[in-house]
Amino acid sequence: MGDIRKVQVGDVRLAYRGWGAADAPPAVLLHCLGEDGEDWRGVVGRLATTHRVLALDQRGHGRSDWPGEYGFERWRDDAIGFVETLGLGPATLIGHSAGATAALLLAAHRPDLVSRLILEEPAPPVPADPPQEVPEPPPGPPTFDWQAKIAVVAERNAPAPHWRDGLPAVTAPTLVIAGGPTSHIPSTISPNWPAPSPTPAWSPSRTPATSSTRSGRPRTWRRSRRSWRAAGESPAGGARRLARRPGRP
Repeated sequence: MGDIRKVQVGDVRLAYRGWGAADAPPAVLLHCLGEDGEDWRGVVGRLATTHRVLALDQRGHGRSDWPGEYGFERWRDDAIGFVETLGLGPATLIGHSAGATAALLLAAHRPDLVSRLILEEPAPPVPADPPQEVPEPPPGPPTFDWQAKIAVVAERNAPAPHWRDGLPAVTAPTLVIAGGPTSHIPSTISPNWPAPSPTPAWSPSRTPATSSTRSGRPRTWRRSRRSWRAAGESPAGGARRLARRPGRP
């Protein structure tokens, strides 16, 4: 993996890893809850041949600060500060699960910073059904700040209404990837998912079932991304809609 560097963003120091040519188009990667930038190992090699890739350790994770205050908007604002501090925008923004939700909020709040958006298993900005509960922390030394888990459960159960209302502000062509029927968020790309419309591309793609499509089947994940990019953009700025794979719900 790339060397770990740190940058001050607001009141936190954020760690990140970087690969690829410095003058290549930037791609910023936001990991899921409980992981860090290392979680992108399976896809970063190919991506770095065409992009300057930067994988962030989000606050409360990895080698970034653990300040005890968390939530999707804090992760969103950290990512905004990261992109602005390093002069990366507009960038391709790729997020997984909690990182995908933060990426979506960023694209709605600051569309000028996002050229393309890839969301792997994002949580819909509607209340979780059934409501989630906070489990007991796992035994042993913590691998991330458990307060982040508590914050995510609270916001999944009662997301801010303006998150959904703000989705039409997303202007970047967007690919949504889910892992099929065993995914922990199986309805992510159902017809009822509140897609930002009408102008941005909102391209759903189901990959073979796994809780993390990228770690479980990285080639399939990369193929979904390449197919979406190859689809091109319409004059309105939207990419053509990807068909769901036969036999997938």
